[in-house]
Amino acid sequence: LIFYRALAQSGIGIALMLLTLVLIAAIIIIYIMMAIKLLIIYLKMLAMIIYAPIVFAVSAIPGSEDHMVNWFKKLLAYTLSLPAVTGAAALTSLLGISVLLGNSNSPNALVWYGGVLVTMFVSPIIIIGGFFIALKLPDQIEAAIVGDTGGGKKRR
Repeated sequence: LIFYRALAQSGIGIALMLLTLVLIAAIIIIYIMMAIKLLIIYLKMLAMIIYAPIVFAVSAIPGSEDHMVNWFKKLLAYTLSLPAVTGAAALTSLLGISVLLGNSNSPNALVWYGGVLVTMFVSPIIIIGGFFIALKLPDQIEAAIVGDTGGGKKRR
C-alpha cells in the first residue's frame, strides 16, 4: 500500500516537474526571441543613421519632403521601442516573481484559491503572456507613430 501511494505521488510529481520544465523552456525561448528582436531594432537604427545623409539629400528635392518626415518617425518609433520592450519584460518578470513568492508576512492570495501548485503555474503563465505582449510592442509603437504604410485594407 505504501509503495502504491509513493508511486502515485511520484507520478504526479514527475508530470508537474515536466510541465514546469516546459514552461521554463518557453520563457527562455521567448526571452531569446525578445533579445533578437531588440538587436534587429538596434541594427535598423544604426542603418538609418548611416543612411541619413542620403535620405536628407533626397528629401531636398521638391515633392519628396515626406522621406525625411518618415525617417524621423521611424527613428522615433525604434528609439521608443527599446525601452518599452525592456520595461515591459522587467515589469512582467517582477509581477510573475512577486506572484510566485508572495508576501512573507501574509499568505499569497492565490494560495487560498488552489494552493502552491496554482501559484507555481500562474507565475510562468503571467511571464509568458507578458513577454508575448512585449514582443508585439515595437510593431504597435511603429504603427502608432508612423501609421499604416499601405499594406492593409482601408476601413470604410
